[in-house]
Amino acid sequence: MWRTYNESGALTYSFIDSLVAMHPYYIARAIGGLLFLLGALVASYNIAMTIRSPLPETSDDAGQDLPAQPALQAGE
Repeated sequence: MWRTYNESGALTYSFIDSLVAMHPYYIARAIGGLLFLLGALVASYNIAMTIRSPLPETSDDAGQDLPAQPALQAGE
């Protein structure tokens, strides 16, 4: 539409006519951009919550709550 000329060499469509014709595509582009932005915000929140999460507690007596030998032996 931007490069359509009439017989006299003037542009056939005005700039406003081309904007009106492209309006649905601009709406689709805006929705896609909002989805992209939403994904970036969710990823940022996920990273922030991962950084803020407490570290698992480590103690010197780790594993002492486990039995010394399994309750059943192989073949029992």
